[in-house]
Amino acid sequence: MSRLRRLGLVTMPLLAVVMMLTATQASADTDFYQISSKWSSKCMDLRDQEADSATPHVQQWSCKDNVSNQEWSPVLLTNGTIQLVSRRTGKCMSVDGHSDLAGALIVTQSCFAADAWQQWRFETNPFPNASGSAWLVNFHSGKCVELPGWNTSDGLLLAQSDCVGGWKQYWNTIGL
Repeated sequence: MSRLRRLGLVTMPLLAVVMMLTATQASADTDFYQISSKWSSKCMDLRDQEADSATPHVQQWSCKDNVSNQEWSPVLLTNGTIQLVSRRTGKCMSVDGHSDLAGALIVTQSCFAADAWQQWRFETNPFPNASGSAWLVNFHSGKCVELPGWNTSDGLLLAQSDCVGGWKQYWNTIGL
């Protein structure tokens, strides 16, 4: 038996066990949170009328209890980032069109751990007025999720932009 074949016979079962453990760990994480804006005090919300589409948009909406559109579960990835999974659809928060541009909208898509546009990190920012809030930074673009135009209206679509420290880019998590 060739060395390569022996290596494959040993490696494949080990890889299968690792994949099963990883899948079990990710699916076992059932903690859900609301994510609210420091500026508007409104929650990230999956746009209800688009929930069944391929890429529903994420908007802000007045925070409400027991609303699956506003509940997100962080799934820790091996590179230290997280995916934010919608309780309503099971889809992951992402940047529309895999864009690196400021102004690109935030959507949800089928989860794929290797998709860098679905990878996020909460980052404590260097500005003293944050008072416990954090930036939500996309791993690929390095941009922050924000409320465009400082708008506080229900239904405002969220976008990414350069991280500059305004309260429209600060987010808090609320345990459920």
